[in-house]
Amino acid sequence: MTDTKLSPNPDNAETKPDAEFLRLLGLTHWMYGLQAVGLGLALLSAAIALHPSPAIPWGFRVGAALAGWPALIALGIHRREKRAALSNPLLASHFDALNTTFYSCLIWWGAMQGLYFIIVGAVLFPGALFLIGLFGTFRSGYGWLMINHGKPIRRKLRR
Repeated sequence: MTDTKLSPNPDNAETKPDAEFLRLLGLTHWMYGLQAVGLGLALLSAAIALHPSPAIPWGFRVGAALAGWPALIALGIHRREKRAALSNPLLASHFDALNTTFYSCLIWWGAMQGLYFIIVGAVLFPGALFLIGLFGTFRSGYGWLMINHGKPIRRKLRR
């Protein structure tokens, strides 16, 4: 009996996943992993900004500037493979969720950058960055768990 969790057609239990579906599924796992690495670096840099210490190596401080690169690579993979993933509702929902998570974190980060000079200041800024990182980590972790269980991410709650 085939595993229906990874079936490209969840309604038909006898359908075996094809090579294209498995390739896109692997890319989706890579995109979740890259986004997790980027968010982990962002959380680490926010923690370093919260508690600066001269004993922290400068390599970790440079990590703040490099935090976005893994997520940008995942976004590039998303842009390249989006059309192929649209044929499968499971993968399409996860591709959209990854895209939404990236842009939500980017918009909130940009808003915090603007508010840093106007209102928030250096006192609340690292905490706000930490909350943005937690939000992105939660969404990425939830999506990764859902795709491991073979379930799409729902956009709206059922009524």
